[in-house]
Amino acid sequence: MQNQGKATGRESLIPLIRDRLADLTPSERLLADIIMQSEEIVALSTAGELARMAGVSEASVSRFSGALGFARYSDMQAVARRAVMRLLHLDVPDRLDRSYEGAASFGEMLHTVVERDSENLWYTFRQAPPLLETLVQDLSEARRVYCLGARSASYPAGYLAFSINFMRSGVYSLCGDVGDGINALLDAEPGDVMVAFANARYVRDTTTLVKTASEGGLKVYLVSDSLACPSSQYTDRVIPLRCESVGIVPSLVSFFSLVNVLVAAVGVYLDRGEVGSRLEDLEDKYLRADYYHRFPSGETWCEGSLEEMDFEGEPATDVADRDTS
Repeated sequence: MQNQGKATGRESLIPLIRDRLADLTPSERLLADIIMQSEEIVALSTAGELARMAGVSEASVSRFSGALGFARYSDMQAVARRAVMRLLHLDVPDRLDRSYEGAASFGEMLHTVVERDSENLWYTFRQAPPLLETLVQDLSEARRVYCLGARSASYPAGYLAFSINFMRSGVYSLCGDVGDGINALLDAEPGDVMVAFANARYVRDTTTLVKTASEGGLKVYLVSDSLACPSSQYTDRVIPLRCESVGIVPSLVSFFSLVNVLVAAVGVYLDRGEVGSRLEDLEDKYLRADYYHRFPSGETWCEGSLEEMDFEGEPATDVADRDTS
């Protein structure tokens, strides 16, 4: 091929694929689809492994490399590795610069952000991530469940712990200091479960606690935006999510969507009678503590009809009937 070997100076495979997408064969399009989903798949896989993922021959991988302008698969892989490492090491000013790229107006930014988040969800969940059913079973049956996350990853971790705690006991949120996390693992036993959330830039505390849990015999599931996450060296239960972001912080849409799936699935997996009894007991405690605001009728906010009440707790009136003097 005339341009073979001239693509090695590129910063990413994605623009190359987009430029040549119309000329690719069906087999090459299968490869392109996988790489567009996650460039790091090329960075971390041999040609044979990539071929098996796409369901094509290894010869198709070689032809695909050539179609993109590379003399060898290793040359294409080198570009992918540089792209992955560059993204992992972006600091906040770099992310700010990227967020302004191609955004001439607020409307364009809005469209770009929503489109990127939609792509993240589509690429992540078009097929059920491996280990998902096993994770649901473990979240339902394990004696103890620990949900770990630091910085922005603490939010999906805390949300998972908060939600599953409604349905079962023995759920702990490890979203604070690493020392507190180690203390919380004192009573952990082999067979207990940890779900660790991590996204770039990766925090050492997360890796420390994942290592501690793994060495203690816990089943550790790592939910991350990268297979190259440092914590992955301590567990082979990795659920990768696509979390590309337009702004200065990673997109958490895929993380929260996965948590919603897990919570819904655990709710179905557990005994409905036991879950119902637990929730009724919880509601009784809320009622006795007068925890929620109430309408004059005595209904709690969630029980009242927003069509019948305004936000002051009074019966709603038509705009035309209100005194505007």
